[in-house]
Amino acid sequence: MKKWLKITLFIIASILIASFIWFDLFFWQKNNNFFEANLKEASKENNLIIIFNSGGFGFVNPERAWDFKPLIEGIKKGAEDLGYKVAVVPYYRTEDSLLGKAAYLKEAMFNFSKESKYLANQLTEFSLFNQDKKIIIAGLSNGAAFTETTIKKNKLLRK
Repeated sequence: MKKWLKITLFIIASILIASFIWFDLFFWQKNNNFFEANLKEASKENNLIIIFNSGGFGFVNPERAWDFKPLIEGIKKGAEDLGYKVAVVPYYRTEDSLLGKAAYLKEAMFNFSKESKYLANQLTEFSLFNQDKKIIIAGLSNGAAFTETTIKKNKLLRK
């Protein structure tokens, strides 16, 4: 094998290993804390929460998701017309960095096993303690695949 190919494979492997470690040790807990705080805050004043899962790698802010924002705004307006107070809470699957995108590949390859289980459990717990609140979990493209996996893991969301 040529030397440049060995070096390239070594670099790719190193980036993947570093990204997996970064994801589990640094991003994961910070993101979970951020989501839980936003969900709790949104539930204070609202009785319907839309969990926003952007497409792609899942790091796009709802205000900047030009492809998905009109759909979310339509759902929100329809719910408000029915008398609901609505909040949109994003769930970020990674962050916009080389390590973030590389770590995302692991989650996507394993059908979002860790993140979807966490979100399903978090929403189950939230629903049990906030039975007067409704949840809509929405996703676009890769966010839709993540959403589907999460719903399959949460019996309460399938109602």
